[in-house]
Amino acid sequence: MRCAGALALAAAFWIASPGGSLQAAEPVQAGATHRGIVSAGPFQIFPENRFSNGVYLDGTLLVSVPGQTLLGAVQIGPRGRLVYLARGADGKRVVGVHTLPGDAPPRISEPAKGYTYVVAGFDGQGYKKFLRVTDTAITDLLPGSRTADGLTAGPKGILFFHVASTAGAAPVKPGEPAPLAEAYGIRLHWLDPEKGVVRHLGRPLYNTLPTLKLAWLDEGQIQITLSDGKSETFSVTDFK
Repeated sequence: MRCAGALALAAAFWIASPGGSLQAAEPVQAGATHRGIVSAGPFQIFPENRFSNGVYLDGTLLVSVPGQTLLGAVQIGPRGRLVYLARGADGKRVVGVHTLPGDAPPRISEPAKGYTYVVAGFDGQGYKKFLRVTDTAITDLLPGSRTADGLTAGPKGILFFHVASTAGAAPVKPGEPAPLAEAYGIRLHWLDPEKGVVRHLGRPLYNTLPTLKLAWLDEGQIQITLSDGKSETFSVTDFK
């Protein structure tokens, strides 16, 4: 029944070419290595596990790489901008970025093996995405924010943060300290690259600027410094 469902879905899937004309996607035989259409966040990959397949958004083809199989995609900006994971005929994995005409090329780095950091600007907004890349998938480590910032590598992994609230609007939950006047609420995170797990400090940090200075003191201790020079030390056990 699963094969029949996948075939029916493939047969019913219509795509719009970049030029705007509609055409029916040809059905591809489903099986143990093929599920037809695969969801990847707001995107769809079709056909799964096939050379020169494509990533689609609302039925419109966004990207296809001749001779490569697209395995996954993560949104990095509005209007279909994305990072994709592909596999070539030689079996090697490739990370690529799809942007729109006129966009400045994103900056891409590898802060640790198996992890990719993308910094981009689209439509006047900044985007900083920290991604985990395996042989079969690409995953946004902070999907709830468009800016994973301050990456700081150390003996026990990578620290990073995101600004959760703007100055003067930092929410206070029961049991959390009141923010400074006109302070930004900043959330601190710690990635253990070997386990592929991101842990989070259980409370926000408040600073008069939307940034933190981060430093590893040793394998178990980290230090944050605010813009006024005040410092605070945490243990990796403080992250949950």
